[in-house]
Amino acid sequence: MEKALSLEFLRVVEQAAIASAHTMGLGDRHKSDQMAVEAMRAEMDTVGMDGTIVIGEGERDEAPMLYIGEKVGAAVKDKSRKYPEVVIAVDPLEGTNLCATGEPNAIVVLAASEPGGLLHAPDLYMEKIIVGPSCKGAVELDAPVADNLRAIAKRLNRSAKALRNALQRRQLSIREIRCDCFSLESLAQALHVRRSEIVSWIEQGWLQATITKQANRASYRITPEALSALYKHHLEDLLKRRIPNHSLFEAYVQYCFSPKHTTGEQLLEVRRDKREREAFAALHNEERFSQDEEEDDDGTFGA
Repeated sequence: MEKALSLEFLRVVEQAAIASAHTMGLGDRHKSDQMAVEAMRAEMDTVGMDGTIVIGEGERDEAPMLYIGEKVGAAVKDKSRKYPEVVIAVDPLEGTNLCATGEPNAIVVLAASEPGGLLHAPDLYMEKIIVGPSCKGAVELDAPVADNLRAIAKRLNRSAKALRNALQRRQLSIREIRCDCFSLESLAQALHVRRSEIVSWIEQGWLQATITKQANRASYRITPEALSALYKHHLEDLLKRRIPNHSLFEAYVQYCFSPKHTTGEQLLEVRRDKREREAFAALHNEERFSQDEEEDDDGTFGA
C-alpha cells in the first residue's frame, strides 16, 4: 500500500472524530454513530484509492452504514483512472455511549492494507479472560468470579482476601456480569448507593422488583430489564438525587446494554442455564470470604 495514503487516512479519522464530537453529551448514541459514519464515508471518497470495507458494521442487509463489502474511495466515482486497491477495517465510533453521555475514551478506528492483508471475518462477539503467565490454566471462562479468584490466589500463594484488597487499592473491583437478577445488596453495590436508596426507588414505582417476604424479612429480586427501564425513564430523577451518572451509565452498559451491531432494541441475552443461576445465587448468599482469609495485601504480586 502506498505510504502517501497514511496521511489521507489520518485525515479520515480526524473528520469522523470531529463530527462525532459535536454530539457529545446529547444522549443520542445513534446520532453520534451516524455523524461519525457520514463524515468518514465522505472523507474516504476523496482519497485516491479503490477501497473495500472488509471489517465494518455488519453485512449490507443488516447495517446501512459502512457495511462489509462496501466500495469506498475516489474510484467509486472516477472510473477514468486506476487507483491502488486497499482493504479497510473500520469502526467509525467505538464507544457510542461514551460519546453520547459526554464520557472520555471514545475513539475512531481504521486499519488499512493491501488486498489480502486483513481477514474478512464475520461479525461476532467473544468472551475472553486474561491472566498473567503464573496463572495460566488456573481459570475457567465459565467459572464464577469467586472460583477464579480463589484459583488465582492459590497460584500466587495469597488469599482471596489479599487479592481483593490489592485490587481495591488500585481502584479496581470484582463483580459478576450479565447476571439473571440482582438482590438489593448486589444492585446497591453495582450502583455505589445505599440499600435504602434502592428501596426508595422501588417504593416510588421507578424500579420494578419482585418482593418475597419471609417472617419479618423482605427479599428483593431485580432483573436487568427493570434496571434498563429505570435508566431510560428515570435518569433525570436519579441525577436530581445526586446519584453519580458514571455509576448509572456503567451499570447500564455492563448489565443491560446491547451492542450496536445487534438488531432491534432488545437487551443483551442473559445466560439462563442452571449452573450460572446457581453460581450467581451462591455468590450473593454466602460470605464472600471465610474468616481465615483476613490477611491484607502484604506485598507485590507476580504477573
